[in-house]
Amino acid sequence: MQSCTKASISQLGLYSLRGASLTPAPEIKTVFPSQAGNQQPVTISISGTNIISPTYVNLGITSLQVLSSTSTSVIAVVPAGLPPGAYDLRLQNPDGQATLSLNGYTSLAQIFLPLIQQDRP
Repeated sequence: MQSCTKASISQLGLYSLRGASLTPAPEIKTVFPSQAGNQQPVTISISGTNIISPTYVNLGITSLQVLSSTSTSVIAVVPAGLPPGAYDLRLQNPDGQATLSLNGYTSLAQIFLPLIQQDRP
């Protein structure tokens, strides 16, 4: 059986007592942008607290690619082609604790406007 020292546990940033996490659950404060078109990938910034890397981010059932995370922010990519609509944004720490921002991100449909030509005299 391998023993862990207090220093090695602290370096991981995870603490547990018989499987129960002693770290606070993550919280989402802001999402920017909170809405965008779905024709190309969109990089979003999520600010919050108690975030532990590696962080997992989902919009509904869609997993997002996480580019970076710190204890107070996450940068993630919303894929192109995400169907239009409002999505719950879920942020999960590796210890399983998660938070949910209801309707935290809205994917907007691409709108095509007709080209109108004016006759000039």
